[in-house]
Amino acid sequence: MAETFGPGTKVNFVTVRAGSEVISAMAGGSLDMCNVGSSPMVVGYANGVKASLVYVYKNITDSEALVVQNSANIKKLADLKGKRVGLPFNTSVHFSALAAFKNAGLGVNDVQLINMKADTIASAWSRREIDASYIWVPIIPKLVEDGGTVLFKTGDLNATGLVMFDAFLMRDEFKKQHPELVLAFLKDFEKIATTFKNDPKDMSGLIDGSFVAKIAA
Repeated sequence: MAETFGPGTKVNFVTVRAGSEVISAMAGGSLDMCNVGSSPMVVGYANGVKASLVYVYKNITDSEALVVQNSANIKKLADLKGKRVGLPFNTSVHFSALAAFKNAGLGVNDVQLINMKADTIASAWSRREIDASYIWVPIIPKLVEDGGTVLFKTGDLNATGLVMFDAFLMRDEFKKQHPELVLAFLKDFEKIATTFKNDPKDMSGLIDGSFVAKIAA
């Protein structure tokens, strides 16, 4: 990041577990920029958060999905009636789940939606406290390995005209005060994204080398 913003700029990286935390942090002024899903972004705008969408970098397709317990006898979305589905509320997976259920003829009261933090889902799954979970990677493969099957992917909503995406959100005050930093970040990200798209193997090699150099130092 020093190469992107210049040596005189201090960068603090903040770990967040869900889009709702991103919106809360931006509303409180403790976060200047972050990647976030389209759904929590809309919730933020509805609640008056002063931030701007500056770059859409991914149409969410298979990185978020509904995984069902093999023992729960759920073969199609309609079979979720009366079942317990764990997911983080006010996130992209929450809104994707509601859209998927609606398309399958399920009402909001037909499925037992349980609000759970993403990092607690795998353990609840292992204890069989939930029958299904709509969640993102890297949790999806953990659930599949522990007796689960992917039943529905967010990309399946595209056929109905719905698109969920990930984007970079910038706090308006920060964007106004430091437009040069915003532009520098977006230029570098676009460069990295283009390199990865054209030659993923070459990009992974560059990233691995960078990590090794930093660890060795």
